[in-house]
Amino acid sequence: NKYLLSKGFISQKFTKSEREHTTKLLTKRRGYNSQVLIKITGKDQNFNQLKSHIKYISRDGLLDVFINDPLESDNEIFINDINEIAATFQDGVYDIPNKHDVEKLKLKEKNEVVHMVFSMKGENNIPVEEIKNAAIKTIKERFVNNHFILAVHNDTDNPHCHLDLKSVDCNGKRIKISPADLDMMRDEFAKNLTDLGYKATNFSYKNKELFLERKNGKIKITFGYTEIVDAELETFFEKYINV
Repeated sequence: NKYLLSKGFISQKFTKSEREHTTKLLTKRRGYNSQVLIKITGKDQNFNQLKSHIKYISRDGLLDVFINDPLESDNEIFINDINEIAATFQDGVYDIPNKHDVEKLKLKEKNEVVHMVFSMKGENNIPVEEIKNAAIKTIKERFVNNHFILAVHNDTDNPHCHLDLKSVDCNGKRIKISPADLDMMRDEFAKNLTDLGYKATNFSYKNKELFLERKNGKIKITFGYTEIVDAELETFFEKYINV
């Protein structure tokens, strides 16, 4: 596009091979992976399942679990008692039914709590506490009225955060997270980590926009919220500037 080129910039979409090449240059070659990770790992359909999952993410009550209660003015609480943590999900607006009630009353099973994991893919230098802070900010801003809990697991090769999000908010509205929502959350998570001073990008299959700009004879490469400085990538994308 000659008009775009005349203005000194061009916006391109990654092809599969270009995305793979870019990711390889930014990760495998340097031993650092800037790709953020948010994935849905499961769902609870009753209160009993929720308690079982809390037992898992709290390491059977050994870890302090962060509680975000939108109905509390001081909504940053840490609890390690499994029963107390589970009880915070029962707000009186909508109480999650237990397994006995679901079976006895023949209630339709619904996804009451969504399990998510927040992390980085592969090797990186981001402290898990910062991943936690970025994850909390991401969920608080996207699901303002929803109750959630978060536990940090830093005893693995890849430190990560487990987050349980209640599907019904404090106004009684039920949310559903689509693949597009999840991708936007990855964008927001990457931005929040970038704002904290770390290199984080969402190289998702949905988000393929790459921004190239020539300044003072040099190519500036921006993907999502991250400016990429890389001589090999500059050579790789030179063809888009000089077509």
